[in-house]
Amino acid sequence: MGSEITMYVTIAVSLVFGVLYVVCILMFFGQAGIMVAGYNFEPTAPEAKKLHKKIMRRFGLGIFVVCLFVHGTIVAFLYAGNVAGGVLAGVSVAVLVAVLVAVNTGKMKEWTKEERRLEEEHRRALSGKEED
Repeated sequence: MGSEITMYVTIAVSLVFGVLYVVCILMFFGQAGIMVAGYNFEPTAPEAKKLHKKIMRRFGLGIFVVCLFVHGTIVAFLYAGNVAGGVLAGVSVAVLVAVLVAVNTGKMKEWTKEERRLEEEHRRALSGKEED
């Protein structure tokens, strides 16, 4: 009876993470930028579009790795027991912190600022042309 419940829980968790994996893959290919909270815009400037793809690729890969670790942690708790799940939970937290730091600092932050600046310049140039 207990193994059946474990199997059903594993299937349910895997279905939920399957949806998350699809979203991460869409982000990786630059199609789901609107799903990122606080970053939901699509640039129109050609240079900004290139940066947008870079940012989404990096963000999608980071979220995908975090999802893999969390999914693995849940499965480890279900099948391997508390020790393996606990160790993997610690590793998952470390990976999550590393991804958050990478996304919120360094090149990602510079790319985001540059993308916004390029988009603003493009909009100003378009509004200047309309007035002429």
